[in-house]
Amino acid sequence: MSIETIIASLNPSALFAAFVEGFWAPPYGPLKWAMWIVGISVALLPIMWIRDRIALNDVKKAWLSWPTLDQYRQTYPHAATRRGIRCYHCHSGFIANRSFSRTTLRIVSCKACNNILYRIW
Repeated sequence: MSIETIIASLNPSALFAAFVEGFWAPPYGPLKWAMWIVGISVALLPIMWIRDRIALNDVKKAWLSWPTLDQYRQTYPHAATRRGIRCYHCHSGFIANRSFSRTTLRIVSCKACNNILYRIW
């Protein structure tokens, strides 16, 4: 028997009916699968929210450890020039305003030596 005769003898509607009756039958129906997915998602949401809050608090604590612009100017008075702020370490004027840890918190760092200078909103 060739593959063409086997394929021709298969009835697509009978195959679909067998699929629906076998896989999507009431004990394993789509509603049951959907309810499991929704139930697991709802159960995991508070856990994920708490984990994200803890991680965000750690990120904010690290961000708060750097000085503000005013504190930076008081600590390093030689870093304030007429043209702006420069790095206290390498005295470079090339500074970058960057996002801290993929959040809305911002830091200013030196482009030359990659030192973090101060934090901003």
